[in-house]
Amino acid sequence: MCFSHQGRFDEARACFEQSKALFEEFDAARSTEYAGLLAAFGSSCSTERCYEEAMELYRAAKKVYEAVGATGTIGYANLLASMGADLSDRGDHDEATLYLKSAKTAFEAAGATTTTSSYANLLARMGNHLLEESRYTEAMALCSQAKAIREEQSLTATVEYAALLRSMGLCCTLQEQYSDAEPYYTQAKAMYELLGLVKEPGYAEALKCLGECFVKQGRFEDAMDLYSKAKLAVQAEGPQGKLNQATLVRSMGACLSAEGRHQEAMEFYSQAKALYESLGVAESAPEYVELLKAIVRCLSEVARQAADIVGEAASF
Repeated sequence: MCFSHQGRFDEARACFEQSKALFEEFDAARSTEYAGLLAAFGSSCSTERCYEEAMELYRAAKKVYEAVGATGTIGYANLLASMGADLSDRGDHDEATLYLKSAKTAFEAAGATTTTSSYANLLARMGNHLLEESRYTEAMALCSQAKAIREEQSLTATVEYAALLRSMGLCCTLQEQYSDAEPYYTQAKAMYELLGLVKEPGYAEALKCLGECFVKQGRFEDAMDLYSKAKLAVQAEGPQGKLNQATLVRSMGACLSAEGRHQEAMEFYSQAKALYESLGVAESAPEYVELLKAIVRCLSEVARQAADIVGEAASF
């Protein structure tokens, strides 16, 4: 149950408050159903980015589950997973890791390690955490386990499966295993397209990552084709997609530069610089610093090529 699917958030809140009052009126506030109600509206708050309220509801639900001795249930495991996911999204990596590990233990206690998409999602989330810590072997093991569960349960036609494939590709890319990464990105791309989710940020990211693999393999034309498609996808994201667009345009410049087409690359680098500046990205921001370094390298190559041409002309 997720209240945000039942209408606007204010209507969801009214529904929640009414249900909560009924539970309390009939002295049923110490039940797994009540805990589930709190957790469900907590999820809706999280969807609306009301993280503080979501965490308060999650903590209240956790107390109820523990008070009634229901810590061996899937509901409790899902709750811990939600708490870990929210903390992760807010950048509280250490506390998120604790909740995600506890959720894994709870799923195992409930005997729900091979039958639920929630457990697969949890493993994928934990894998992403390990990726951030550069623990690639462990990350790939968890993601592979999540992939196996989804495939065994025929849960592959989902955006979560597409995102999982993308994460597995990223795990290979970060280890410079570009030929290994390519099939994962290709499958992720195909799944987004199958689901009709070509306007999802994840789709553009899959295209960009696959394009980067192609650049590393010297397949520049294929890479530019993917980057062009990704550019259309991020433009569909609206104003919030501007940062993604800047990163993508920078990648297009890097592709052309790697091919030796430095003057054309400068056009894309200039576009990326203008986009970053329009967004107010600080000059000290890593992405902006990398762009400036790329521009300097590109200008150096343009100057060198010009000097070579002058030298060749002088020799005649």
